[in-house]
Amino acid sequence: GTFAGDIRLNVNAAQPTAMVTTTLGKINLEPLLKDFMDATYLTGKGNIQLSLAGNGADTAALKRSLNGSGSLNLEDGVMTGVDVYDVLGRIETMIRNKRLVEMPQGGQTSFDNFSATLGINNGVVSSNDLLIEAPGWKITGAGTLVDLGTERIDFKMDTVTVPATAPADKKFDISGNTLPIACTGTLSSPRCLPDAQKIISSAVSNVVQQRLGTFLQ
Repeated sequence: GTFAGDIRLNVNAAQPTAMVTTTLGKINLEPLLKDFMDATYLTGKGNIQLSLAGNGADTAALKRSLNGSGSLNLEDGVMTGVDVYDVLGRIETMIRNKRLVEMPQGGQTSFDNFSATLGINNGVVSSNDLLIEAPGWKITGAGTLVDLGTERIDFKMDTVTVPATAPADKKFDISGNTLPIACTGTLSSPRCLPDAQKIISSAVSNVVQQRLGTFLQ
């Protein structure tokens, strides 16, 4: 990829201060995340824009004090922590069979596009407009993408199916509902938990109502 930017370090004050304005174009995100944050939960190729300022006597202190903004746009990548296709398939099976089964944990999800506007406040990188798209579904999300001081993540996502873009073998039906997914943990060990309870409860409740109506009739 390419780099264009302006990096300034001032060591005249009691605490060194750094200012970074940078654009990374068509970069491979995986080795960059691995080097900068020892993280491997997101891969892809695309563009990153950052405007940051911080102060501190070492790298760790600088990370914790960073403030600024940025944006992220990736293509053809993988997100670790949840297998969206597997989750949607199991939910569809539960709705069809009208019974609960254990939801999968962990796994990986390939995506076509991943974008987010970033806000950085005292080393906490957050986004309110995260968007992930793949054939058959899309995800919107918000929360803490990473706390650079603790390496923790904490963001919530909502998955909706998009039948018009789904391949023939990936046309999932979750009864018009959205599927919440909560991601927590650390950069090196993210954990994303789907919550299908509302969807399944609604489906089961509808069946009970239908059976009761038939019985009364």
